[in-house]
Amino acid sequence: RTFSELADFAAVVLIPWNIELTTFYELYTIGTPTLLPTPAWCARLWAKYPTAYGNHPHMHARADPEQPHVHPFSPYPSFHRMTTDFPSMLYWTHYSDFYRYPGAGAFGSVPELFVMLEGLDPAAVSREMQRWNRRAVVDVTAFWVL
Repeated sequence: RTFSELADFAAVVLIPWNIELTTFYELYTIGTPTLLPTPAWCARLWAKYPTAYGNHPHMHARADPEQPHVHPFSPYPSFHRMTTDFPSMLYWTHYSDFYRYPGAGAFGSVPELFVMLEGLDPAAVSREMQRWNRRAVVDVTAFWVL
């Protein structure tokens, strides 16, 4: 699909395969209402996708051993130990922009998704996203110009 086609969609349901996706930012920037699974659902899904993080669970420790860790969990959980690392995946999911940007919706089940879609006001959600985008441009411009 082209961006102009995606911008015409009333909404998009995005099932993310990682904690951050460029696709999310692209949809958000063009103002396409985006619905995603709740953080708990995503944290369960991500264990199903192999990544370099799963193969190197202590990668962050090698990056800067002098840097104190301020978070209770490594940002690189081992997907081979789902029962012990699920709390870590859930913790980091809450830092994802999926759940921090206004206008992005989260559903906890397929029936809830259908209810959300039925009651969605795409134009209002798109306007909210566009307001956020305009503020972000001002903030980023001010940061980089200084």
